[in-house]
Amino acid sequence: MKKTITLIAIMVITRLAVIAQTSEGKTRIILGWGAPNFAAAGLSDVNEQTGPIHVGFKHFFSEKLSVGAMYNYSDATTKNYLSPTSAFSYNYKTVFSTFLTNIDYTWANKEKYNLYTGLGLGYVDVSATATITDGSGTAPTFTAAASGLAYHLTAIGVHYKLGSSRFGGYAELGFGYNGIVNAGLSYSIH
Repeated sequence: MKKTITLIAIMVITRLAVIAQTSEGKTRIILGWGAPNFAAAGLSDVNEQTGPIHVGFKHFFSEKLSVGAMYNYSDATTKNYLSPTSAFSYNYKTVFSTFLTNIDYTWANKEKYNLYTGLGLGYVDVSATATITDGSGTAPTFTAAASGLAYHLTAIGVHYKLGSSRFGGYAELGFGYNGIVNAGLSYSIH
């Protein structure tokens, strides 16, 4: 089932890329970072975390409507002791890999900036690894994996064009796998 969903997600992203290259309008390549990190949300005493870092594109079919695809990655690691005086500890790492297809509606389009709302749906692959240490060595590693529906709702987003160049920046407020707040850079291809 996981392979089938992954294959469908790759086919959808590939199809959207082909549409973006053959349709009239501009395509915007995006690279950004969000917060909070869903991979770290269920862990205590997080030692390290990454992301969510996302990369993707949006293709504008009109001034008001864009469709795109995005991949984001986030992870977190933690080390906890079973008790303050115990030599037993466990290390836990969780990784989220998310593929989303997005649709955005631009409701204010100005020369330097635009305001938009959007929805993304797709697929998330979650993997977790736990390792128990007894102080003198490492016990076996336990792994688990799951997959399911991924989503992101952008309540409000703003894209700002930097001068007369094709570069820009964006910031979004929403909820889902990209984080509540996310921001990044963009490059427009005409």
